[in-house]
Amino acid sequence: MIMDCDYIMDSKSQFYIVRGYWNDKGVLTNKVFQPKVDGDRFNNITNKNYEKVIENNHIPLKLYDVKKIFCPRKKLKEEYEGLNETIWHNLIKELSKIIPIDDIGIIGSYLIGFDVKKDVDIVVYGKENCRKLRENVKKLHKNLGTTPITKQHIIYQIKKHGRNYSEFNTFDKLLCNKWSSFQVREGILSTVRFVYKENEIPVNPFSKKILKEIEIKGKVIDDLGSNFSPRTFIIKTDSGDYTIATYFWIYQSCVKNGMNVFVKGNLREGNIVTLDEFSHGIKIP
Repeated sequence: MIMDCDYIMDSKSQFYIVRGYWNDKGVLTNKVFQPKVDGDRFNNITNKNYEKVIENNHIPLKLYDVKKIFCPRKKLKEEYEGLNETIWHNLIKELSKIIPIDDIGIIGSYLIGFDVKKDVDIVVYGKENCRKLRENVKKLHKNLGTTPITKQHIIYQIKKHGRNYSEFNTFDKLLCNKWSSFQVREGILSTVRFVYKENEIPVNPFSKKILKEIEIKGKVIDDLGSNFSPRTFIIKTDSGDYTIATYFWIYQSCVKNGMNVFVKGNLREGNIVTLDEFSHGIKIP
């Protein structure tokens, strides 16, 4: 099964990260690297130069064009000792004191054959493991000598990743909720990502029919899904409970239980609201 946060190489030696789990007919992806003769990154698998692709467009990739799949958990088993005496080795070591190391993987450029340029990205599998890490995150920071995401890095991420989105979004407040971010030093931040285990995968919220575009207000009553992809959370409103869902990366862990939020998006059947366009958003008043 092709899972969220797996990586794929296609027939043109382009690399993609997988989004979501419902990949029986095609794989929803974001392109992350493409070959370029004078690119500044060399890949040790293809022996080609690459440029990094920074975009939020979701690309449906045909199954027949999937030439290689990269598994984060397999990569960790192969490379864990090779990361010895680095902050990334220490992060994995501390995480494994709380959750099984078999539920931890390596994602990002290092997974797909690039040398470590800035950081190593970590992914954790399972809802219960997500809960355990959230309960122990303060202890992890203390043991690692890291801090939560800083105001300076929030400003940096808004400028780099938030500029295409509607001003409806309050990213200065949303990004403060990224509890699984570990600020190593200025400019270096590692955010642990989360993936559902196979027996936890929910119903695809994007399979429901779009009815209309709406803006609603409510209180967050279940924030756990916001740590996964697609990011989902449940709000209580005067007209009932709604599930909010989006594939946009920037919304990881964007809300917490008890927060009042405004949401602009597409209303779908089953009281589901999806953020599908850059004009959609989430606002914390």
